[in-house]
Amino acid sequence: MLTSNELSLDRKTILVPEKLLDTVFEQSVELDYVLPDYYPDFFRLLSCRAEPMITGRELRDKTLTISLSVKITVWYLAENSPLIQVMTQKLSYQKQLPWQSDCGLEDVRLLITPSPSYLNCRAVNSRRMDIRGAVRIAAQAVGMTRKQILSDVTGMYSHARKIPVQYVSEIRRGEKRCTVSEEIPIPESQPPLLSVLREDITTRITETRCVAGKLVVKGEAMVTVLYTAKDSVETLSCPIALSQIIEMDGLEEGMPCTVTAYAADHLLTTDADSSGDIRTLHLDIQLRYECEAVRTDSEELVTDLYSTVYPITLHSENLSLVTMPQAVKSQSQVKADICQNEREIARVYAVWAAPKDMVLTADGDSGTFVLQGALHCHVLAADAEGMPMLLEHTEPVSIPYAGGGMLPAITVTNCSYMLSSANCVAVSAELTLTDHQLRTTEYSLLTDAEVGGDGTNRICGGTDYALRLYYAQQDESIWEIAKRYHTAADAIMEENDCTEDILPKPQMLLIPIVQ
Repeated sequence: MLTSNELSLDRKTILVPEKLLDTVFEQSVELDYVLPDYYPDFFRLLSCRAEPMITGRELRDKTLTISLSVKITVWYLAENSPLIQVMTQKLSYQKQLPWQSDCGLEDVRLLITPSPSYLNCRAVNSRRMDIRGAVRIAAQAVGMTRKQILSDVTGMYSHARKIPVQYVSEIRRGEKRCTVSEEIPIPESQPPLLSVLREDITTRITETRCVAGKLVVKGEAMVTVLYTAKDSVETLSCPIALSQIIEMDGLEEGMPCTVTAYAADHLLTTDADSSGDIRTLHLDIQLRYECEAVRTDSEELVTDLYSTVYPITLHSENLSLVTMPQAVKSQSQVKADICQNEREIARVYAVWAAPKDMVLTADGDSGTFVLQGALHCHVLAADAEGMPMLLEHTEPVSIPYAGGGMLPAITVTNCSYMLSSANCVAVSAELTLTDHQLRTTEYSLLTDAEVGGDGTNRICGGTDYALRLYYAQQDESIWEIAKRYHTAADAIMEENDCTEDILPKPQMLLIPIVQ
């Protein structure tokens, strides 16, 4: 047996994606809470929510540790009072997952998506609450395996079939954590704050560019605060400009870069003026920037091979090559009718929605994905006497998704409402799905080739004549015909004035026998 390098094999190392982690787990949440002395007695529950947030991740000794923070928020009413009372408490957890790969976190794309699963709040008495539930965490990780494939083969009367391929040859990843502090004034046109009901922070990146080997990133964090005032519930929105310089090893100008900013945690405090009115908020946001830069290459890769003289054993694999990164963005409208029959709705203060239990499922027939889960909608309203009520509804969601198998970022970019009757509110939410996918294309490529025997074994037949006739059928491949008759495909195409490998119609071919 001749060794493969006697064929003069040229090899190329490519990156092939490998799924390292794809799991979903639940973290139970339990809290036995006693109201502080300065809180009024519990009379009626309005809302009980759990907001999970990933605060850290660490890989050590083949174990991935995920740090999780869960913010519990309870809205309730005291007896004979329309003022919403707010109780908040933060709980911290850690979850450990086995890590089977030798890749470090800097070598993989890790996506951890938390969402509330369920939460039950029970009043033990007028001062004590028993809260139990769970949050859901989806964890996905994709790494890269280096694979050697053939880029050219010469010698031993061999003929190689090659295709041009553009692919990602190197991926650089980086991360930076920082804290952004901002003072948010309440405009004079709005009443002063009594208590914060909820705050929401969404981030977006508007610009990335490479300067002197460093990544300059600009973006925006949109902060929305819902708060109680003396006789109303108010909404305050404030954009915060983001700007960072991030160092990444091996970053060069011209490399496509993607950056995602996450609000890992935040702290919102209030400040009263000399008259005792709260008109200023202090916000500290702990941001985590995740950066990814790629280098691309173009190469002709071998998909098939034969020799006109010697038998050759081929080794091939179906491989998914990472192609150019592609921004994926789509929007969908989700509508829901939320009704209650106890009281008529006189006023709506605010509406909002949040995705819940979102998963990607593959459509086996079309090869596309469907985003399935639910949208949890909230309507904060009041009746004719000014007594608040919170309407909640979970609307099933099923959205076709043109991206890959990683869960995209899901943001509710707009939420509007219309009073459809005295007891019902029609809510319309706009879901925006965004991601920067490293798309893959599957190819059948040769990884090795061997010439059989000791170099004296030759293919029998085909050398006792110089030309033969063959009646080819429509859609036959000239390459396959040449391979069958141990001749050169170029010689057949030249002899018959063919311009394409696939024959458009049946025809008689003259097959010259050449080596």
